Amino acid sequence: MSLASSFSPRLRRRAVIVVTSIVGAFAVLMALFALIGWFQDARPAEATPAAVGESFRIGDFEYVVTGAHPTAEPEGVYLPRTDDGETDPAVRGLVVEIEITNVGDQPWLAVVAGGAVHSPADAGIVPDANEETDGASFFSRDGHLVSVLNPGVTVVGTYGWAQDAAWSGDEATIGFTDLRWVEEDPLTLDDRRWARTDRVVRTVVVPVDANEEPAS
Repeated sequence: MSLASSFSPRLRRRAVIVVTSIVGAFAVLMALFALIGWFQDARPAEATPAAVGESFRIGDFEYVVTGAHPTAEPEGVYLPRTDDGETDPAVRGLVVEIEITNVGDQPWLAVVAGGAVHSPADAGIVPDANEETDGASFFSRDGHLVSVLNPGVTVVGTYGWAQDAAWSGDEATIGFTDLRWVEEDPLTLDDRRWARTDRVVRTVVVPVDANEEPAS
């Protein structure tokens, strides 16, 4: 006789009910955690202005915006092309110069810090091939893609986006959204990380210099 058959049908039914209740409660709890995180990310933005050259911290990263300029050959920026395969002359790149310091105690992928950096909404930014204007890559001044930000290290580099070449403004507003620390994520099991939110917590109005490239 097996162990299971030694229990009465009534006890087995109770056991099934208990197990089902526990699983259901766990699922509800996980959904509640996810909902709380969503509400945290969806809170109204309370952006604090920062000046060009002023440092501010988001998550484990310290940012300093130092300038911006348009360019026909931006690093890491997809520029739409014509039917002949040539770069569309109606589009150029807008490059924003930023210094990023990892002020934490562990290395982070540069895309984690980049999750807080958003394209300006007031500078004629046009969608790229993926219809996405925010996922710009971080390039160092010497043109290399920055993949890792090590603790205590400051990297001077640029983010860039495709821009309407007819745009003639003299300043752009760069938005920075909050990064939320996720200690445990039972839904994805991607624990102990900085997660991008939709709350703009910093804005920097940066002059766009149409005549100068940044010093190398």
